[in-house]
Amino acid sequence: MGLGEWNMGFPPAPSPLKTSLFTHDVFFGELQSRCSLNGITLSHRIAVGSPEEVKVHTHLEAHFLLVTSGRYVSSAKAIPNRRATLIYNPPGTTHRDHFEQGKGSFFTVSVSTARLAESAEAEMLPTAMHLSDEQACGLARALLMECGRWDACSALKAESLYSELLAAVFHRPSVANRARPSWLRSAYELIQDGYRENCGIGQIAKDVGVHPAHLARAFRAFFGCSPGDLLRARRLEKAAELLLKANVSLSEIALDCGFADQAQFTKAFRQIYGTTPGSYRRLSVRPFRSARMLHFDKTADTPGEY
Repeated sequence: MGLGEWNMGFPPAPSPLKTSLFTHDVFFGELQSRCSLNGITLSHRIAVGSPEEVKVHTHLEAHFLLVTSGRYVSSAKAIPNRRATLIYNPPGTTHRDHFEQGKGSFFTVSVSTARLAESAEAEMLPTAMHLSDEQACGLARALLMECGRWDACSALKAESLYSELLAAVFHRPSVANRARPSWLRSAYELIQDGYRENCGIGQIAKDVGVHPAHLARAFRAFFGCSPGDLLRARRLEKAAELLLKANVSLSEIALDCGFADQAQFTKAFRQIYGTTPGSYRRLSVRPFRSARMLHFDKTADTPGEY
């Protein structure tokens, strides 16, 4: 999809006085999970309501948005990564981004004004941007995975991943300036395309001709996540797509997406999406509900927005 297609149908941004103003971690959609720490909130939501219900609005604070299923339509600049849709919306972003047919799910990293002020480099992107850098996409996936398995050590890891994400997007670490070896791209594609298989890192390393430890270190350095993070995210992304589009049994989806059985699939899906595959499917096929039934943040007078 070209840049023109992504920007079609969006009216000029009106004055902020004529738009709804959304505060920290306020989005349209049913909240499934949320983790908070020191000015950063990680949330996963399922879209509800028709695209027509999404009105022009302004986000007062910055956030990253990672699409975890569905087709997302955004007025953000630049061309999205062909494998993942990750967007950075700076403070004051005015838009009406939405999902086609109102179906999809998304993970957000909301950043308070005070926390963002600690990172002066974050002001380098004054407008909403698609982030095609694979390291940034990998770090967002790693945050998604950590949110799903939150424990006593997760706050420290999540803050570290957030700092890496800012650096990958705004500061461009030196590793990004090094040439990425062709075998690393091959390993990435093997995981993306072979998500149904249960190949371990040893087999992938053998296929691309490197040592497993070297593969693991390089994968993290260039893509921002582990091979296991990418594999799990890919499997769950494909499963969510099938739940949205196809009338296929949960057991068939589980096997088709590389899970040993439906129980393993359900456990992994609940960890990341915050709900069961069956509940997710029911949300995606039910009739659109009125705006008054959308998720409301208790601190705001308006429903959250994509």
